[in-house]
Amino acid sequence: MRLLRSQDLAAVPAPRFIRNDLAFAGDGALFVAGKTVHRHELGEAGPGKPTLAIEGEKKGLTRIAAAPDGRWLALHKHLDVLELWYVGDPNPTKRATVRASALVDLGFRPDSAQLWFTSRVSSPLFLQTIDLEPGGSNLQPTPQLPLPSVFLYSPVRVAPGGLVAVSDDLGDVVLLEWGTWAARPLGLRALWGERLPEELVVAAGGDHVATVTRDPDNRLRVRAAALNGDGEPFTFRLEGSAPASPWP
Repeated sequence: MRLLRSQDLAAVPAPRFIRNDLAFAGDGALFVAGKTVHRHELGEAGPGKPTLAIEGEKKGLTRIAAAPDGRWLALHKHLDVLELWYVGDPNPTKRATVRASALVDLGFRPDSAQLWFTSRVSSPLFLQTIDLEPGGSNLQPTPQLPLPSVFLYSPVRVAPGGLVAVSDDLGDVVLLEWGTWAARPLGLRALWGERLPEELVVAAGGDHVATVTRDPDNRLRVRAAALNGDGEPFTFRLEGSAPASPWP
């Protein structure tokens, strides 16, 4: 694996990670999931030795999400459970365990106040959340909330005002506003043309959104636009062979 500095894309030293997933926290930490989940503190010289270790799935099939403030970590062990850990103390503690064999996406609010995750067995997509309390234990998720306005296979991503997803019913990108989860169309249907997107990405600052679709010749096409709908979408094609899962 290669690590690149964002300001100049220069490579920095990196260990040989055996990993299934990785996540950056806003405090500069890098979490890497393999058979064990490790946290590395990033500096000018790259990641040092792990500063934290939590047991993952023995087969290495662990997905993770890190809260922006670096104090919370969510682990989904393949076809098993979702675990929520508080890692803001020297000794990490597990604060929630949820059966989540059909989990699709997971993440945290930008203010690190809530964990959200989606799951599906059949239509529709379901959403659950857990309010994060540093002093709480055995935290419980909300009941499953059906999201009939969201395309069953749409990625769900975090934006400042809520969660962003694709709606096939509305034929648009929609914002699921925090708390109410009402689907508000964003007027960005032009982002993907005739085929529903394979991937959806929101910029770190929350101001732009991009989709990845596959052209008839199997080349990947990326279209990006301002999240508020201002301006025309920017588009480009990725040259070379297109992998089945192009984005982490």
